[in-house]
Amino acid sequence: MPLQEKTVEGESPYVSKFLQFFEASYRKEIERLVESYPDKRSLDTDFRLLEQFDIELADALLDSPDVLLEAAQAAIEQIEVPALEIERFAPHVRFFNLPKQHEPLVRDIGAKHLGKLIAVEGVVRQITTVMPKLRVAVWRCRHCGNTYKKPQDSQQLKMPSFCECRHRDFDLVPEQSEFIDSQKIQIQ
Repeated sequence: MPLQEKTVEGESPYVSKFLQFFEASYRKEIERLVESYPDKRSLDTDFRLLEQFDIELADALLDSPDVLLEAAQAAIEQIEVPALEIERFAPHVRFFNLPKQHEPLVRDIGAKHLGKLIAVEGVVRQITTVMPKLRVAVWRCRHCGNTYKKPQDSQQLKMPSFCECRHRDFDLVPEQSEFIDSQKIQIQ
């Protein structure tokens, strides 16, 4: 099944597989996570359990982690758990216990690892402060006031090419834009 394939609802076909996996293997952990959410925001997930549950899903996760982690995230958000004071339950899914061939030494990480799921072990040498990072920018045309949402996936800001009024002057609207916390960690 190609990774880009979508179901009728526009949802990745992997979401239902992850939903079944979480219901079968992590129901109690998810319930405990709800109790401590948002102080604790991550579900630590054993890769070996996923491999036992569905080897094809596990292999796809190693080869295309962006698509599969997004599906795992969507699946965990769909699990029905009693949460009285939580507006939106959206924990991070973190995998550990990867196969040894996916645990290279820091000095051996190279181009062949781009786009693959790997685990590294090292000593933290330096940590930057937590800074906001723009994820979805909302731009307003200086001439007509139209607004445009533009996803940001690099360090350089991406603005709309031009407005419907044919002008290219835009201002960022931070109040309507979406930011995430970002931090850089240097390891050896």
